Amino acid sequence: MKKYFLILGLMVSIFLISFNKMTDKKTITLNVGYQSPTAATWGAIVMKNSGELEKRLNDSFPEYNFKINWIDSPTGMPLINGLTSEKIDFAFVGDMPALLSKNFKNKNFSPKIIAIDGRGIGGRGQAIFSNGVSNSATTAYGSSAERLLNYYFSGKTTYQDLASGLQAFDNKKVGIISVWEPYVSILENKGAKKVYDGTNTNIDYLSAVVINSESQNNKKLKKKFLNIFIETLSETHDWISQNRQEAIDILSKNTGFQKNIVTETLNNITFNSSYIGKGELKTFKSSYDFLKKRNLIDYDYDNDFFYVKSE
Repeated sequence: MKKYFLILGLMVSIFLISFNKMTDKKTITLNVGYQSPTAATWGAIVMKNSGELEKRLNDSFPEYNFKINWIDSPTGMPLINGLTSEKIDFAFVGDMPALLSKNFKNKNFSPKIIAIDGRGIGGRGQAIFSNGVSNSATTAYGSSAERLLNYYFSGKTTYQDLASGLQAFDNKKVGIISVWEPYVSILENKGAKKVYDGTNTNIDYLSAVVINSESQNNKKLKKKFLNIFIETLSETHDWISQNRQEAIDILSKNTGFQKNIVTETLNNITFNSSYIGKGELKTFKSSYDFLKKRNLIDYDYDNDFFYVKSE
């Protein structure tokens, strides 16, 4: 009997030691921002739904307990502002806001573009529509949609987020609107007149993932941490391609857009490798040149701004 209690006591001690180790884990909370009104960032939504990022981080860093908050934003710049204050760890934004983030660089904020989410190859998924009521336009300021608008229109332009712009267009307060997906598919389904298509430019547009390389989490966890994120996103893209209908169901449920809109949007937005290579750098340089010409960027272009696959 005494031997039995000794064994039982040993088992209890082992359990308590293991339990204490588990409870002693430091919790790391990560905030990932994305934009459900911007289809090129929808990879984030599918990754969120899978729970795969949390699992991989917890498996790879057993000394920590990772908790991820997913934050939906109507536009990209609030997410960039969140990066500067360490309220956001990963920001899924368009290529223009990603590039603009470096304007805010300081000793505590050093942005780095680490990955690609969705892309409109050759300008697919962008278009300009007209309702014919006036010679005024609306689009998002400093965006790929504004760059597209410049190919077609040079008159009075009101700048606002695309959801607000669409409302103004529907109410005929403006006559022209330049948009990206899913608003291209929404306007096409409404029967709006398309006057210029993004494929006329043959210029890719894409979304990017931006981090603050000076944040405490990035300094602590370093490159392995980033690689897990990028690999998980890339595999999420593969899953979207291989499980299209399930992806449509997930995206419709999480964005509120009808399934036919999501389906048509995915015909224009491509989700493939999340890694940054020569083609992506060429696209970023083109976007940089547009922003520089508009005097919206105050730094010199540098490939060190990007976390490329060869690293």
